[in-house]
Formats: sequence, structure tokens, C-alpha cells
Amino acid sequence: MRELLRSSFRWITNLVDDESCADVTGWWRDAEILEHVRPALLDLFGDEQPTVVLGVRCPPQSGESY
Repeated sequence: MRELLRSSFRWITNLVDDESCADVTGWWRDAEILEHVRPALLDLFGDEQPTVVLGVRCPPQSGESY
């Protein structure tokens, strides 16, 4: 699983100020990764009952908006 995540991850550089952020969109396009996401997340929390899912977006490039 770790290698699958690494192979579909990349850094995006902001053209305006050279800041970088993670682009994990490849994770959501890979059926093999998606098959393993739920059990992997459940393993992280054991018997806990998480109530929040967090998503992160890069700041917009020059001229782009959310």
C-alpha cells in the first residue's frame, strides 16, 4: 500500500511564490488504492469513532479561483 501511495503522489509548485503542496489526486483514480483505503484508515483508529474527514487543497495559481 505504501508503494502504491508513493507512486501516485506528486508535489505541485505554486507559480506565484514557489510554495509547494501535495497533489494526492492520483490516489482517488486508482482502484487498487481505493480498495485498501477504508481498511487502512480503520486500522489507524482501532475502536475509535472518527466523525471528521479532512480534505486539503492547494492555494489557487495566479488567475485561478476556487
